Amino acid sequence: MSKIKVLVCDNISQEGLRPLKEDAQFELHEKGKLSETELLEIISEYEGILLRSGTKITKKIIEKADKLKIIGRAGVGIDNIDLKSATEKGILVINAPSGNTIAACEHTIALIFALARKIPEAHSSMKEGKWEKKKFVGIELAGKTAGIIGLGKIGFEVAKRLKSFGMKISVYDPYVDEKILNEYGFEKVELDELLKKSDVITIHVPKTKDTINLLNYDNMKMMKKTAFLINCARGGIVNEKDLVRVLKEEKIAGAAVDVFEKEPLENEELRNAPNIILTPHLGASTVEAQEKVAMSVAEDLKKFFSGTIPPSSCNFIYPKDTTAEYRDYLALSEYLGSFLSQITDDFNRIKITYGGEISNWQTHPLKAGVLKGIFKNILDENVNLINAPEIAKKRDILCEDFENPHMEVYSKYIEIATKKFSLKGTIIAKKPHLVEFNEYEVDIVLDGIILLFKNRDVPGVIGRVGTILGEAKINVASMDVARKEKGKSAFTILKLDQKPTPSLLKNIAKLDVISDVKLAILRP
Repeated sequence: MSKIKVLVCDNISQEGLRPLKEDAQFELHEKGKLSETELLEIISEYEGILLRSGTKITKKIIEKADKLKIIGRAGVGIDNIDLKSATEKGILVINAPSGNTIAACEHTIALIFALARKIPEAHSSMKEGKWEKKKFVGIELAGKTAGIIGLGKIGFEVAKRLKSFGMKISVYDPYVDEKILNEYGFEKVELDELLKKSDVITIHVPKTKDTINLLNYDNMKMMKKTAFLINCARGGIVNEKDLVRVLKEEKIAGAAVDVFEKEPLENEELRNAPNIILTPHLGASTVEAQEKVAMSVAEDLKKFFSGTIPPSSCNFIYPKDTTAEYRDYLALSEYLGSFLSQITDDFNRIKITYGGEISNWQTHPLKAGVLKGIFKNILDENVNLINAPEIAKKRDILCEDFENPHMEVYSKYIEIATKKFSLKGTIIAKKPHLVEFNEYEVDIVLDGIILLFKNRDVPGVIGRVGTILGEAKINVASMDVARKEKGKSAFTILKLDQKPTPSLLKNIAKLDVISDVKLAILRP
């Protein structure tokens, strides 16, 4: 029996590779960091690849990887892997989502202490032969407030440690488990309140289109002048130009940054900003973390070749007999979940109904699609069709399945419902459509920017809303108005070309004929 050839790129921990080295079915070839040209020459030989961040797996490489079945990233980020190309070719991509949690947590804590006690400046002064004891008077953390932006795995570990130092913990995370807040005595607040009241602010959210520039000049200037800002999450969440500005204007006391918009760091203004500590993306750089992430992907690679898709999967391989129509409805399930997650945070109990012909399909992936859509933009961890149901279980979310073979208006549909909201969708002309909202008949394509509100069914509503949008130069691409009875209540759904600001949404909500204003941004 021929052995499974696995290519090992970059400097991966030898201890972490032990599970594969001790298994006779694997043949490991350790090559170190490889260029695209070097990989193209040998990639066709291998069924698996293990790598860190140095080697890049491009579309061109994947196209030539005829035997490749799995790519394992010994770390969290997969920016160096063309995930779309890998998925299209049926190659599973896995990572190690938890292996660096403690390392990143401890680096965050180290930077907080370094800021609070002015350790880097004091060290430099001592190296110059000076003794400037009075110059480097620091602050104590005990009794002060720590603001945690994102209470995922790393944020939670940071919060626990800061609380043990006697700090009060405020959390901004719209989807945090309330039981955790109550158990640990953390306070849930909105972002603006957190920025205004916290003495130390640390960021632990994923980098998504919604979190890029989450902190900018307009909200950072709300911070206390004595406050510190720490970012060990991802570059781009804090606007670097605006951070330099608030530091120069002394709007805040200092910052510590481990991650950057471009790495290695190219921003000289940030490098030379006052009262800032910079480290070269060291969050996961511990011996223990490197062993853990390598061990994690090695073990998961073994699981894969034994016939199990591991929970660390970053993509989903469709069965060979999956039809294009099934894939369309799988995409619809994710759109419905994503839409729901943006109009409510009540996910304790979700009812999914598979209507018409879908009731005869394999529905587990569709359920996973709904859950993935709910979780993917609100958690700082990898969410996919494999692990979304497990995430729901861990958060005590009850997700019930029901089958309704009756075709009703549509031969196939998916409906998801909570206590307050119900959404029904189907595929029309190969596009995902929302066809029912809270039992109101609607018809809107589920993509792009969607503004939804409840209104009284009276003349002039659309005109008043249109005027507000027009003054903000926001174009309406399409719209649908649904009502059950003339002159009563109605729901209006608008597709917009630009994202409205929070203040604009407030202005719309102030109209006396409108209530329940919701905004959802849906992307593939």
